[in-house]
Formats: sequence, structure tokens, C-alpha cells
Amino acid sequence: MKGWLPVFKKELLRFFKDKRMIIGTLILPGLLIYLVYSFMGDGMQGLIGGEERAPTAYVQDMPDAVAPLFDGVVETESVAAEDAEAAKAAVKNGEKDLFIVFPENFSNEKPAESLPAPNVEIYYNATESNSSSAYTLVSSLLSEYEFIGENKYDINSPLSGVEYNLATERDMTSMIFSMLMPMLMMVFIFSGAMSVAPESIAGEKERGTFATLLVTPVSRAGVAVGKIFALSIIAVLSGLSSFIGIILSLPKMMGGADVSAGIYSAGDYFALLGVVVSTVLLTVALISVVSAFAKSVKEATAYVTPLMIVNVLLSVTCMFGDGAPASVWLYLIPLYNSVQSINAVFSFSAVALNLAVAMIANFVYTGLLVWLLTRMFKSEKIMFRR
Repeated sequence: MKGWLPVFKKELLRFFKDKRMIIGTLILPGLLIYLVYSFMGDGMQGLIGGEERAPTAYVQDMPDAVAPLFDGVVETESVAAEDAEAAKAAVKNGEKDLFIVFPENFSNEKPAESLPAPNVEIYYNATESNSSSAYTLVSSLLSEYEFIGENKYDINSPLSGVEYNLATERDMTSMIFSMLMPMLMMVFIFSGAMSVAPESIAGEKERGTFATLLVTPVSRAGVAVGKIFALSIIAVLSGLSSFIGIILSLPKMMGGADVSAGIYSAGDYFALLGVVVSTVLLTVALISVVSAFAKSVKEATAYVTPLMIVNVLLSVTCMFGDGAPASVWLYLIPLYNSVQSINAVFSFSAVALNLAVAMIANFVYTGLLVWLLTRMFKSEKIMFRR
């Protein structure tokens, strides 16, 4: 234990005299986590709370005895039997939350044992949060109306053979993919770039081999472009491996649900590839610039960590919104445009102009970062500072 105090003081002084270490280690993590959780909290509150309005429903043959159950709780509108298909279409398109069909022999009396229980049909759309919430609410109201233990009527009886969820397999799959895949893909892209870029640039600076590279006949711009292209290929391969793993494991993760990526066309995957490639180039260039400023891999990793948190923050925006934004100007925002473009592709709402703007913007930003990286390579103060 002898002599431990000078070492203790030296390490503390080294840390607290470095403003970058203080900001990166003590201030930024707490600040960014606060922002991330605040954003996610507001998003979840909006998702759970939803719009402050009563559910709306088309109702067919509703008995007078049941009508008081819905007063002030559900806004109902009566429809005739011949308009049933139009009512279902309205629920499927999100214009109404529910379509409720009461049987002609409905009553709150227990039927004779020889007769089947009347079946109340409630059609809903599981891909719409308001419709799902309304279905749960109405089912609870009708279950409370029926005395416990007495099977006076059924609600969406499985014996009927009717599919009451009006959302198709395509709708369900696109909802799942559009909520999960943008976040997962952005995390995979960033983690793949983060695993190789700091070592390639900051690591060579730390080992002293970068100086040898800079005195070769290769131009500084050539060094920057060569490193970014090589690191981008590695990052794409890393992300592709993770993407394939997610696609194969998604059905099991969703409890055996029939979820398949086969509903997407070759054009969808081609658009997705363009967005991913442009995003990887931008991410690698961004991390490379940060790594070039750092003195070591450890320092570069500390600098990149806040960027990773920002990337996650932007990635979860697709989970709380109402789909990809329509304004083309929003697709000029780096990283955010990639998240929303991936979301649009998986939700079948992609607009060619928006995707083109996002990819072109990412390529332009990458070019600017390559130019900045070249200027940094030419600066001895940055590349050889101690």
C-alpha cells in the first residue's frame, strides 16, 4: 500500500484537468439519457393516452336495453344490414373504430340448453391503436353486462369461423416491421461502424502507424476515401448479418405469429438498400471524423457514445408517430431521414421523392465529412497532438 496516495492524486488530477473527459464522462451521459427517457416518456404517454375522444362505432341491430351501456362512452351510429360491408371497410381504413353486430335473438337471458348462445360480432382493426382500445373497452362493457358464470351470449365466438380482425396479414406484418426494423437497423449500422472506425483511425494514431501512412504518395483525400469505403463495407456486412438474424428469428420472437418478409417486393428491398448504403457511409464518415480528433481508441469511444445515444433517440421516433412524415424537407435531417425512410419502406408508404432526397442528402453530408476529414489529416496539430 505504500505510495498509493500520489498515484491516487495523479489519476484524479489527470481526469479533472481534462475538460473533454469531464464533459464526456460526467455531463453528457446524464444529459443525453435524460433527453432520451423524456422523449420516450412523452411518446409512450401519447401512444397510451391516444387522442382525447370517445371511440366511434357502427352498430347493427342494437337492442334498446344495451344502448345505455354506450352512452357517453362510445359514439354509435346505426347502419342497416345491407351496409355491413361498407361499415367493415370504414373500420379497416381507420374511419371508424368498430363495427358491432348484435344478433336478432340477443337478450340478457340465459338461452335454453338446446340452443347455442347468441354471438355478438365486433369487427376491429388490430393495426390501429384506437380500434384495438375500443375493442377492449366494448368487450369489457358487454362482459360486465352479462352476469358472471352465466353464458347468455358470446362475443366473437371462435365457432363462427369468422375473422373479426379486419387487418390483413400484410397490414399486421407491415405494422410490426415498420415499428421494429428502423430502430434495429439503425442500431446495427451504428454499432457496426463504431466497432471498426475508432480502431482504424484513432487506433493507428495511438500506435504511431498513422504518421507512416501520411508520408506515403497517397493523397490525404485518398486516405480518407479509402478508409471510409473499406469501413463502410465492413459495417454493411455486419449490419446485414444482424438483419438476416432478425428476419429469421422474428416469427419466434412474435410468439409464432405468421410474420414473413416475403410480402415486400424487389423494388422495396432495392430502395431499402439505397437508404442503408447512404446511411452507412454517413455514419462511418461521422465516426471517422470524431476518431481523427481523438488521441486514442478509448477517447474516441467516449466521444462516439453520445452520438450513439442520439442515434437511438432518433431511431425510436418511428415507434410513437403516425407513420413517416410527408414533408420532403424533413428528409434533409441526417439520420432522422434514414429512420423515416426505412419506416416508410416497411409500412408501404414510401414516396420516391422523399427517399431520393434522403439518399442524396446523406451522400452530400458524407462528402462534406470526407472533406473535413481530409483537412484534419493535413493538420499536424490534430493528428500528432499529445
